Amino acid sequence: MQSRINLNLNQQKQSVSFCARPEYQYLDEHHGVRTSCYFRRGANFGEQMSSFSDVVDAFKLVFSCVKKPKILIAGIGKGQELFSDLAVIKELKRKSLRSVIDLNCVDLQPKLAKDEFESATYLDDIVEPKFAKECFEYVQKPTYSDSYHYKVKRDIVRYLKKVFNNKSKTKWDTKIEEFSATCPEKTYNMISVNNTLMYIEDVNEKKSTMENLAKMLKTGGILVTDVCDDIYKEMFSCLKDFKNLKPGIWQKLV
Repeated sequence: MQSRINLNLNQQKQSVSFCARPEYQYLDEHHGVRTSCYFRRGANFGEQMSSFSDVVDAFKLVFSCVKKPKILIAGIGKGQELFSDLAVIKELKRKSLRSVIDLNCVDLQPKLAKDEFESATYLDDIVEPKFAKECFEYVQKPTYSDSYHYKVKRDIVRYLKKVFNNKSKTKWDTKIEEFSATCPEKTYNMISVNNTLMYIEDVNEKKSTMENLAKMLKTGGILVTDVCDDIYKEMFSCLKDFKNLKPGIWQKLV
């Protein structure tokens, strides 16, 4: 699938830092390939190249098959990656998030403190977003009386806050390898373990986790993984009933 999002490749380039930041819309070119400094896909450790547009296309595919998909996102950090995902979903569906997705989350760390969650809702720089513009508002940042920043809109923040506070929806202090071992088969329409697999140290656990993730997906479901094929070659070999649509984007066939 080709993304229909128009990208101005002649725009002034931004420096790319591969860390979790909410401003996923900053794009640069690395070796001629569009990469997202926010979503952490591309340019790392010689991995295959991928861009955030691949993930946007994955969401489009899921919504073309399921009216209200059940989605699991692991490794949520301070929530920035989820704000990125939710802004895209909001732009695609233009309806309340509660009505279009059933979001579930898993993370290693304890539940986020209120100030950590709040800080992740602001873009770091005073630059107009390039994607999902209607999902951001230009507001005065409370800690800086003369500073205005773009912030994720309140309806998205409220939705994610409710998901984080719901114990049946978000599992804090939980390893994905442990969660996947007890999850029923064919539960989710989409699972994202982007930038998460590297935290599984044991080789056997890596393989068993991938096998369990494959079982957790419904037929036609989408799995989003890291794109380091050389590093995770043995792990990805478990995905025999999957089609590799793009680097790190897999669809379950049966």
